[in-house]
Amino acid sequence: MRTYCGRGDNLVVSTEALAEILRTWIARHDSEHPSWKEMTMARKKQGGEYVGGFSGKQFLAFHSGRNLRSIDRILRHESQYTTLSFAESLLMVIDQEYELANGRLEVVVDPRYDPNRKVVTKVPGRGQQQEEGVSS
Repeated sequence: MRTYCGRGDNLVVSTEALAEILRTWIARHDSEHPSWKEMTMARKKQGGEYVGGFSGKQFLAFHSGRNLRSIDRILRHESQYTTLSFAESLLMVIDQEYELANGRLEVVVDPRYDPNRKVVTKVPGRGQQQEEGVSS
């Protein structure tokens, strides 16, 4: 099992708790909105035209701008933690960002976060490298 999902964000939430919230929402979404495959099959049987729709996971991926594979990883608990920025982007799509404020999703500092770690990045357009972090 991976310890966390994503890099660079020092605040994380439990992937298990986030997955529970997402699964509940996805189940409700899918029951209220048939997926494109179900709708296509029904239309073909009735001789109608194609009408598309997103499944819950596809809806999350499309509207959050995140990869469907990354959302699947959360739902399968492939990591112990998910970065706060990733969790927040998903919760905002489903209008449940209040879960961060009410304590259901506890925000903690990533246990693997090292504030003394040096990160070397390229400055866009300048071709120079810039060091970030605390030097020893």
